[in-house]
Amino acid sequence: MAATVFVALGVMVFSIKAAQAETVRVWVYHNFPPFVIDVDTQSGLSYDFARELTVRSDGQHDFVVEVLPRARLNRQMADGAEGIVFWANPVWFGDKEETKYLWSSKITSDSSVVMSRVDDPIEYTGPQSLLGMELVGIEGHRYIGVDELVQEGLMTRKDLHAESSAVQFISTGRGRVAILARSAADYFTRKLALTDMIHFASTPHSSYTRHVLVPKADFALRGYIDQVLDELNKSPIWRAV
Repeated sequence: MAATVFVALGVMVFSIKAAQAETVRVWVYHNFPPFVIDVDTQSGLSYDFARELTVRSDGQHDFVVEVLPRARLNRQMADGAEGIVFWANPVWFGDKEETKYLWSSKITSDSSVVMSRVDDPIEYTGPQSLLGMELVGIEGHRYIGVDELVQEGLMTRKDLHAESSAVQFISTGRGRVAILARSAADYFTRKLALTDMIHFASTPHSSYTRHVLVPKADFALRGYIDQVLDELNKSPIWRAV
């Protein structure tokens, strides 16, 4: 009898906590490994990180990942939808001074690489080295220094919907130069068996840190995310992940 009551109370407490949990929408527009491996099975770093944030909140938050293209993310944010963004950087969201949004501490570091065909290699020495070319980019993404040249009419830009398409464009010669996150470029050149077709410039377009973008007024949520990041950075298990 006592055991039954104890179990019932446990279920009740769990149900109350679950009912009180605040759903936090997590937007992820990096739809490629290691950030997203499989949407159906919810595998990849984005899901791992969201689960850590949920579990460590002790029933206060439920972080739910939504994978979407960057262009749609831009529209949702412009329409005032509320959510947080994983793997972001202030520069990419027009917030270099960090006044429009709140930003977590660093999750990880990455870089963007300049890709071309092996038989027509381009060495990147700065935006000016791409003058007169057409950049193959990803719709909704910003390319600092290069976008300014496009606006001035000194080069053009062709946008695609996916990183895999950009790699294929370069490999087939339909595009001459592309800029992709190194993590995406490495993955898709291997997956598509195009390693021997693609040249990576020795100088990256940019090196950067990745953070969580949080709505301006949500200081408590940003504080919680920073707390978890501090704990994870000390965890050998998370570093291995």
